[in-house]
Amino acid sequence: MCAAALLTTTACAIDASTASDAPPPSRQSVVDCQRVEPHADLEALAADFARAPSVIGLAGGDMAVDTVLTGGDHLMAFGDSLLDTSATQETSVRNALLAFAGDRTCLVLGPRGSAFVPDRIDGVGYWPTSLVEVGPDSTVALFLQRVAERGDGQFANLGPSLAEVHVDSDGIPHVAGVQDIGSDDASRQRIGWGAASWRADDGYVYVYGTANPERDFVFGWSLHVARTTPDQIFDTESWEYWTGDAWSSSEASAVAVIPAIGGVEQTLSVFTEGDTWYAVSKRDGYLGSDVVIRSAPSPTGPFAAGEVVASRPSYPEAGILAYAALAHPALFPEPGTIVLSVSRNSTDSDAVSADPTLYRPEFFRVPLP
Repeated sequence: MCAAALLTTTACAIDASTASDAPPPSRQSVVDCQRVEPHADLEALAADFARAPSVIGLAGGDMAVDTVLTGGDHLMAFGDSLLDTSATQETSVRNALLAFAGDRTCLVLGPRGSAFVPDRIDGVGYWPTSLVEVGPDSTVALFLQRVAERGDGQFANLGPSLAEVHVDSDGIPHVAGVQDIGSDDASRQRIGWGAASWRADDGYVYVYGTANPERDFVFGWSLHVARTTPDQIFDTESWEYWTGDAWSSSEASAVAVIPAIGGVEQTLSVFTEGDTWYAVSKRDGYLGSDVVIRSAPSPTGPFAAGEVVASRPSYPEAGILAYAALAHPALFPEPGTIVLSVSRNSTDSDAVSADPTLYRPEFFRVPLP
């Protein structure tokens, strides 16, 4: 199964393409491609992510948002990524992408080893939040958060963005363009569209957004939903927003389908199995412990309170973080279950530099409600 083919055996020649200095480039630089033997099961995949020195040049990263294309190729995007210097001279980038194409796995970055979606000219970078295939020609919508580094070492989230990604006949993705959705605004009260996305059988792509009211002791994020057709997803002016009883062209009318109190994380997964919609998240973000799966009869809810399927606590006093519970429906599917990942990290940057396995997603299986 190519979606689980991470164990490398024989290296291929590096395929690098030229690209413009001005972001976004029309083509990417494939830093490293390697022949792979597919993992036999989830346990083997999870073990490699936990212990392997690097995965095709990716030493560490979080998020692991993914999608499987109609032809079977698999894309997995990571946020702030630590790179194996045997693959590139760069040591870290804002985002990176693994492409599982046939019997190859490729680490795909931007020109000269920059981020897959390169930083803006002013230095603002992009963190991936969700991926969805939208075209018969392997066109993919990659949703992102744009982030600016502050002087205190923290980051300001300036709002969502959307990249148009084309996958060529060899299974290699290339960025065709990037658009920011709305002006830069660090307020958490704005809705960050693309926190999750799913292409449904009814012909629509549902784009979910999250927001936080910025009130004391409200650690969760509310969930909102928009819809569009696959051929119009890059025309954000054409999107429709759920008002509670109808779809509207006004973003201001979008209501929460899950409230912020006891709510979801800033980034989550929404997907379908049969006629049921599921929303996967840690309750109350990284400060919470419970990984919950909410279910609903439709993309707009109502979503059930959520069944706790796993506990993945953070230990902030020890600098150990667990966050971004995400679903991977295409990974080793088994009836009545789903494969999830939770990103792990440490606030001790020196420890992560010495041991990048501290900064990787953990994969595991849970029952569906």
